[in-house]
Amino acid sequence: MKFEVRVPISPRNHFFHRIGLLLESLRACGGIAATARLVVSIGDDSDPFDVAEQYPWSRGNVVWRWVDRDAFRRDSFYATGVDRLKVVSDADIVLFADADVICVAGIDDLLESLVRAPAIAGVIAHFPPNDILDWNRLFEDAKIPAPQDVYQYSGWRLMNPDPARRFTPAYYNVGAVFVPGSWVPMLRYNFESDIEIADAAGLGFFKAQAALTLGLYRLGLRRITLEPRYNFPNDPLFDAAYPEDLRDIRILHYLRTNIVSRERDFASSAALDALIARKDLTGSNEVLRTTLAKLVGRSRHKQLVEVADTDAGIAR
Repeated sequence: MKFEVRVPISPRNHFFHRIGLLLESLRACGGIAATARLVVSIGDDSDPFDVAEQYPWSRGNVVWRWVDRDAFRRDSFYATGVDRLKVVSDADIVLFADADVICVAGIDDLLESLVRAPAIAGVIAHFPPNDILDWNRLFEDAKIPAPQDVYQYSGWRLMNPDPARRFTPAYYNVGAVFVPGSWVPMLRYNFESDIEIADAAGLGFFKAQAALTLGLYRLGLRRITLEPRYNFPNDPLFDAAYPEDLRDIRILHYLRTNIVSRERDFASSAALDALIARKDLTGSNEVLRTTLAKLVGRSRHKQLVEVADTDAGIAR
């Protein structure tokens, strides 16, 4: 099986450190994940540089793609996300991931099931993109038949107890979404226009996430929802609500920043060491800490962060 992971980033130290950790986590999990091809789209209004030259650990391990500068100037980080749909490859399964995810345990069972029965698979988003969204109206604007299947937001009651905001179509948290590789070109076709439709509906920051929903319904693609363990947030509320998933996290999404900061705590090897040395963490944040400790303990990653720290004059 050919498995590919595609991630959008900006050219900053903390992003490069996190890509290195993601790479190491895939290798450490073993199985199919260990053979993953990592493709990273870099977006910024600055001159491209040779990333592999600055980060030798990535040679042969990461494919770096610089996003068209004019596209980035026009669409900011949304252009970086869209670039992942433009990658041409022969991957059987593609994982669209954020840079703040890390593989904690093997995912072979999921990957093998998606090859046997192709489907888009992800964890339902934590909450609605805003308080006024009418999904039926959005689908009407996109000229797509109204969705007939409904799912519960993964953070309902935890983050938004309104009964009227309990259910959604297949609206995934895009920190980790699995897609059959042969389906990616189809999704790309209307993706940017669907972003515009979602933006016109006032979805703002979440417009690309909603565009994926529109695309998969427009194409009538098979879709399944995954347990939170496949995209588990470092959030005490989820720790309490999903104890079984907490005990079996496969992919950890450290998007919450009030306890652990994905920027400050990943800015350098010293900051990472300080995070690993903390004694006050619990639940999913403690899973993150112990996972990082294991990865940093691997000699290859020690070399990775030492090299990455030498580029302070390049990454801003």
